[in-house]
Amino acid sequence: MTTRAMHRPPHETRRAAARVTASNWREHKVCTHSDFDLFMSDDPADQEEAKEICAVCPARHFCLQFALEEKVDFGVFGGMGPDERMRLRGCRPRYLSDRESQWKRAIQQHAPELLALRAKGVPSRDIGRQLGMQPATVNRALRELDD
Repeated sequence: MTTRAMHRPPHETRRAAARVTASNWREHKVCTHSDFDLFMSDDPADQEEAKEICAVCPARHFCLQFALEEKVDFGVFGGMGPDERMRLRGCRPRYLSDRESQWKRAIQQHAPELLALRAKGVPSRDIGRQLGMQPATVNRALRELDD
C-alpha cells in the first residue's frame, strides 16, 4: 500500500468495527484519512489502491450498501468499483436506460409470437390481448422487428 493510502492499524479497525452501525458508519470510514481523488479516479491502479483501503475499513459493508441503494455509478465504495456494483445489482450497461432495456427485452421475448400472429393476419388489438400488451405497443414492436 502506498503512502497515500493511510489507514488505521488492524487492532483499532477491529475495535471500530464493533461500534459501526447503519446510522454512524460515516464516522468510522477509513477513507476519511486517505486521498479522496484515489476513490474517484478512473485509473485502475488508483481503484485497486482504494479497494485495499476499503478492505480494512470497518464501515465497508454499510458504504457498499449505501452505494447500491443510491445507485452511485462512479468511484470506489465499499471495496467495489462502479462496474462491479452494477453487476452486483444486475444492471444493464449505463448507456441504456432501464425503460429502454425493458422494452428491448420485451421485444426479444415476444418476437416469435408477435411475428407468427401477424403472419396469420391477427389484428394488433387481439395480439395485444393475447400477449398482455396495448395495441400501440404491439404496433411499435412490429415496426422495430421489421427494421
